[in-house]
Amino acid sequence: MVNMNNKVLIVGKSGYIAGALGDFLETNTNNIIKYSSSSNVHSDIKLNLQNMNDFNYKQIEDIDVVYMLAGISSPDFCSEQQKLCREINVIGTKKFISVCLKHQKKVIFASSDVVYGQKEKAVDEQTMTYSPIGIYGQMKQEIEEYFQNDKNFKSTRFSYVFSRDDKFTKYLYECEKNNTKASIFHPLKRSIISLSDVLTSLAELPNLWDKIESPFVNFCGHELISRLDIAKSIQRLCLPQLKYEVVKPSTSFYEARPETINMKSIFLKKILKRNIETLDEMVKNSCPKT
Repeated sequence: MVNMNNKVLIVGKSGYIAGALGDFLETNTNNIIKYSSSSNVHSDIKLNLQNMNDFNYKQIEDIDVVYMLAGISSPDFCSEQQKLCREINVIGTKKFISVCLKHQKKVIFASSDVVYGQKEKAVDEQTMTYSPIGIYGQMKQEIEEYFQNDKNFKSTRFSYVFSRDDKFTKYLYECEKNNTKASIFHPLKRSIISLSDVLTSLAELPNLWDKIESPFVNFCGHELISRLDIAKSIQRLCLPQLKYEVVKPSTSFYEARPETINMKSIFLKKILKRNIETLDEMVKNSCPKT
């Protein structure tokens, strides 16, 4: 767990992972500061990645660990709105991380498995050949390359992060509730990981900083899993009335994201100090309690 004496900044409070991380860490320490650009979300500091000239850097003077989890994460939106997304995901992000590193803050940056591109064969943190598909993946790789030689920078490459609240799982639950048939894009395969494993690993990473001799840590499970596999597991273990149909995505769908990313991790089990959850374990833990 993050050292109780460390003061932590979570950038991106309104996001899926950032919001959950804030709640997770608050059970263990009060030294948490949160930022969100959303006008609907209360935040403790003011930071606009599109206008870093107005940011008061004195607000982060006593911060020890920065979780840089903000940014636009939709591959399709990044392709459609490249100028806006570059201002936030690259230009503003570079400026903010640069200042944090200049002041000796430990920075944990949220990256993605898409930096690898289409990969049928297994890749891990020692794989140094990248071919990101889509603007989103290219922007993540650009940030990684820019900071990878700084000892206080680590990039966490997220695969599909599963929980009851992820978009796809929520969609399946809504379909079952409304007695409608879910449409499942297939094939689309990732080494999915539970939100619980992600939060535990993010909290532990600052304590193992010097023992993880890599600027990159892959956050992924052991199994290569499709959305169809997820739906079948949820139907079998949680929602027996769930109905679905398999839909083959259009060619343009794969222009923004790879069909398969077979990502593995050398370090994650060391950080977790336990086994990574399997798909069925993730799904069972997400089932409604009866």
